[in-house]
Amino acid sequence: MAYVRDGLANILTGRGTSVDRRSGNAWWFVPKTCDEISSAYRANWLVKKAINAPAQDMVREWRDWQAENADIEKLEAEEKRLRVREHILQGLVYGRMGGGIVLIGLENQDPAMPAQPGRVMYLKALSRWSVTLGGEDTDPASPTFGQPLYFGITGNSGTVQVHPSRVLVFTGEPVPRTPQISWQDSFWGDSALDAIDDAVQNATTASDGFASLIDEAKVDVFRFDGLIEQLAVGAEGEAALTARINTMTGAKSTHRAVILDKNDEWEQRQINWSGMPEIIRAYYALVAGAADIPATRLLGKSPDGMNATGDGDLKNYWSSIKSRQDMHLRPILDQLDALIMPDLGVSGDAYWEFAPLDTPSSKELAEIDKMQAETAGLYATNALVPTDALERAVQNRMVEGGQWPGLEDALIEFPDVGGDGTDPSALVMAAKGGDPVISAAAGGGNGNPTSANDAAPRTLYVSRKVVNVAEIKAWAKAQGLPALQGDLHVTITHSRQPLDWMKVDGDWNSGGDGTLEIAPGGVRIVEALGDRTAVLLFTSSQLSWRHEQIIRAGASYDFPEYQPHISLTGEPVDLTNVVPYRGKIVLGPEIFEELKGAE
Repeated sequence: MAYVRDGLANILTGRGTSVDRRSGNAWWFVPKTCDEISSAYRANWLVKKAINAPAQDMVREWRDWQAENADIEKLEAEEKRLRVREHILQGLVYGRMGGGIVLIGLENQDPAMPAQPGRVMYLKALSRWSVTLGGEDTDPASPTFGQPLYFGITGNSGTVQVHPSRVLVFTGEPVPRTPQISWQDSFWGDSALDAIDDAVQNATTASDGFASLIDEAKVDVFRFDGLIEQLAVGAEGEAALTARINTMTGAKSTHRAVILDKNDEWEQRQINWSGMPEIIRAYYALVAGAADIPATRLLGKSPDGMNATGDGDLKNYWSSIKSRQDMHLRPILDQLDALIMPDLGVSGDAYWEFAPLDTPSSKELAEIDKMQAETAGLYATNALVPTDALERAVQNRMVEGGQWPGLEDALIEFPDVGGDGTDPSALVMAAKGGDPVISAAAGGGNGNPTSANDAAPRTLYVSRKVVNVAEIKAWAKAQGLPALQGDLHVTITHSRQPLDWMKVDGDWNSGGDGTLEIAPGGVRIVEALGDRTAVLLFTSSQLSWRHEQIIRAGASYDFPEYQPHISLTGEPVDLTNVVPYRGKIVLGPEIFEELKGAE
């Protein structure tokens, strides 16, 4: 029989031949026992975090239901009662440790029979070592082929057979089915510890070894003349030697000097730590790689390397977690929902999605909101989409984005003016005595309103006068400010570029009398504008959106950004100790007028 070997061989160097040391390499796999896994999980923080972190991240943001509000409230209340999230997390942890289940307890049902929708009494997470498998389903035509026929759970009354439909199964790392592997091991999979154990032990050994060297960081070495003869005397010699050493070390502490006999020697040895921190970091990086968890998440450390941010590693990690959610966690939750939803009377149209894992910051959400609004404005300006359809789409996006609490209920309570499909601007123009616009409801073609007779373009200055002037003046007096300007107002926009005023929608988001009230509190700053004017800066989404609305209608603006403010004084003033006005601000109706001094 001829033996054939694949691979590179070199007789001159011995590579690939019997003298090559690598020829003795072989892979061996010894699975960890229950005691080893449990001990490592409890004793080593790296093991615990490597197992817990992915499980926690899979349920951290949980899921978002898309259904009627009443149905969502029922579902969330049921999840809270059953502590679904808690038990699913424990099941995921058991799965990563080597396998586990979450038992579904249904009221008035035989556990050995297939589960039927009904009231769920409890959920209970169990590890694989608390459960027995009741034989393999070997029918290739069966939907549960390769799965256990039942699960055996031992209690006070003996072992109870539980149908698989009443069990949520959480398995470990996938194990291919080969003749050397039992179907039970293939079903449960491997513990996550099996893949990371060597890396964790090496990192722990390196870290512990480094810690043990701390006590040896600096060692004093004494060479005493006649030491052997002194020790040969016995206890008296040892006592004399000890007293001599104590005297020398005491002198070091008291006088910062080493006192030696003429023939004695003293040497101080210090360990060189150069390169050790890098070695330890390398070992911990290997653990992060073995666990497939970024070091920023596993170790809670900042990224290494020049210009490193860790964003790429985290992005890949979140993608991995999202994949695990979709492939492993979603089928488990769908199995549970199929039993719970009918009992709650929840509509079959209800569905859910996993909430985003990489949650944007408030600033990022605001930037996204602004970009979406600008895009919608471009669509409207260029008449690419019918106005009514675009308005509804933007409202839906705002509601589903969750950044405007209460908007959905407000849209129901305050529908579009007219209520019959008539464009709101038509009613506004009619009230002002102008020509009505043609809306989609009136047969206006593509739904984009057009005026019968456009007004002549002109410059524009839009403002609102402050109504509660007395309150602001009282605040200014208490702060020691000089007399305020006579005309307190807020500028909304000023356009040097002429435009048709009739293309600007009517007064927006005001009270029935045209006023607008800014609630107390929020961001308030008093600072100098230039070298002569003090202004009160504040925030108002209503004013900011109104400014943006007028800009989209064709207005220009001299500044890159709009900031609502009230000009207070017309002379230099010391603002060092001024506390900003924090009360409500009441603004009168919008005033449209031509811009004075416009070119």
